[in-house]
Amino acid sequence: MIPIYVKESDIPTTKNRKEFLRKLITNKGFITYSDKDCTTIQCDRKSAFRSVTELHMIVKSRFKITSLKAVVKIIKELIDEEKKISMVWCTQINKVVIKYLSNVPDSYITSYSKSNYFKSKGVDGYSLEDYENIINEL
Repeated sequence: MIPIYVKESDIPTTKNRKEFLRKLITNKGFITYSDKDCTTIQCDRKSAFRSVTELHMIVKSRFKITSLKAVVKIIKELIDEEKKISMVWCTQINKVVIKYLSNVPDSYITSYSKSNYFKSKGVDGYSLEDYENIINEL
């Protein structure tokens, strides 16, 4: 997978992955780039919620040795701490995205997504069920 970059002026350097992910999830107003110099735009939708695999690629751009499992573990920790973060199936991009909500969701996977898209494989090859299995293995 190809790394995805964000400008340090948008998401400042952090000492650890968890703080970096927290900033990525709670600060939606940033553009992502497909090159280290941040000149080639990967996604210019500042209000876009990012998929789990995109978040993984963004984290890898700053913390080279980062597994998807480590990112999912941190996302679950943030969900438990923040109480306003949830996994949602996005029908626009056909992937699981991490959404920062104004209200507290009933579960770390929204009930609508779990009822309607739990086993649906995204274009990146992952489903809500896959992420739940990773979380249950932690």
